[in-house]
Amino acid sequence: MPMVFYASLAAMLIVTAISRADELPLAAAVPVLAGCAMTKFEGVVYSAVWFCVLLPFFWRHGWLKKSIIWKSTLAAVICLLPYVWCRLDKPVPYPLSDWWRTGMVSLKPVLVLFPQGCFLNFSSRFFNGSSFHWLSVENSHLQWAGKWTGLNSLVNEQLGVLPWLLLILLALSLGKKRDRLVLASLTAVMLGVFAILSFVVACLAFSPDLPDKVKLSYVVDYSGSSNMGRYFYPFFTAWFLGIVAVWFNNLRPPQPASLPNSPRGNPRPTRATSSQKQR
Repeated sequence: MPMVFYASLAAMLIVTAISRADELPLAAAVPVLAGCAMTKFEGVVYSAVWFCVLLPFFWRHGWLKKSIIWKSTLAAVICLLPYVWCRLDKPVPYPLSDWWRTGMVSLKPVLVLFPQGCFLNFSSRFFNGSSFHWLSVENSHLQWAGKWTGLNSLVNEQLGVLPWLLLILLALSLGKKRDRLVLASLTAVMLGVFAILSFVVACLAFSPDLPDKVKLSYVVDYSGSSNMGRYFYPFFTAWFLGIVAVWFNNLRPPQPASLPNSPRGNPRPTRATSSQKQR
């Protein structure tokens, strides 16, 4: 699972950089995001969303003036060049890769279907498929057709209880005021990735190969399938580990005890008495 490794490592490094206002973890995260982009399409989306969210921090901390950031960016570009050359020389055609053209042609109905796709794609990760089961009624609205089976309904087939653990950890972390900006940035990245993936699915529903009467049904079936589960798993993992990194960034080593009259923590030298001088 290269995507899990790259996405999680990038989230932990960037969270550390924002928490400590330190450019060194950010410089380490840049090549990691490049590796994430070389993995698959979702990695490109993930890296692009992180770039957009980090722009205010670049301006605030003056990271664009740091030479280590530019050196790291240059190294990432060098690593990306062979991959870009290979993709241009030997493109791999994929039937679903033309989603953006379909979306641009049918942009208005895609935007109508987009909120329902967001709801299904995100909420489906928290429940079992048999309990969180929806049907499209006359291709216009959703109708719940699931069945509650106890606590087992809260266990997703692909992600287990990870989404629920994530929500609990996120709720506990919001009590720390100094970390709310970091958590908001991390959450914005993940929700942004989920929204883009949902938009792609909505665009695919308007493919010329599909009849009009199955547009909403396509989104319902695709959102509840195992395909979307494996797409979302790396980002839920990265989200969870990013919050864990926030907790560890708050840990500070104990400071050495200092005398009250010594602001720097070093004992003040004492003057030798007359008896000590005679000795």
